[in-house]
Amino acid sequence: LVLLKPTALVSVIGLQDIVYLANTAGRTTYEPFTFFGAVLIIYLILSSVSDFGLRWLDRKYSAGVMRV
Repeated sequence: LVLLKPTALVSVIGLQDIVYLANTAGRTTYEPFTFFGAVLIIYLILSSVSDFGLRWLDRKYSAGVMRV
């Protein structure tokens, strides 16, 4: 999960592109916090969904495995 967030997820959703667009829109309208807030919420939703999915997969496929 730690490697998923900074590598695969960022490359799929294009976090740099989203932040760049939010920065451009924020400079144009003089309301950067609105756009960066939207980017924050989108990223948190995607991170939460991936975290939930990975935890579900872990529980499903490690049934019967003894954990120390």
